[in-house]
Amino acid sequence: MSDEETAVELKDLITKWLLEEGFQIKETDDLMAIFNIYAEDEQKRNVNVAQPLERPTQIAIGTNAAFQKDIQLKIQRMDEKDREDFFWEIRFGLLQMNVGFGNVGLPFEKIQLTSNVWLDNLSKDVFMRRMFDVRRALVYVFMQVERKLGPPEEGSKFPALI
Repeated sequence: MSDEETAVELKDLITKWLLEEGFQIKETDDLMAIFNIYAEDEQKRNVNVAQPLERPTQIAIGTNAAFQKDIQLKIQRMDEKDREDFFWEIRFGLLQMNVGFGNVGLPFEKIQLTSNVWLDNLSKDVFMRRMFDVRRALVYVFMQVERKLGPPEEGSKFPALI
């Protein structure tokens, strides 16, 4: 079996698992990946699942916690020490959740959340656990922001926190 056929089978298998778990699927073009699947859950939270060209023995799972301008302004206006303590609280919480992360700081536009699965350990159980780790981390970030800043303003909305 060729590498291309193996990649198609892998993409089809992951797509099948995501559909079985209630995700809506859309394949996206990505010059940096063998395949890239955009998966959306029932609460409209989005996660990308890709097999990177540079790391073909891995499946990369990632999403962004993106913040609207009103949230960004509230964070920027916080006392500097309070803001840094808040960022460290998020960082330490994400470390405990066993996910990779980036951009926890200013400008507070989006936090990247990631996890990987290696093909030699790929099963539906391992893959879905990593998917749920990333989704749980997304909810954690939004809950921390809401706890610190209060509920979103009218017209601003965090994704469903379920």
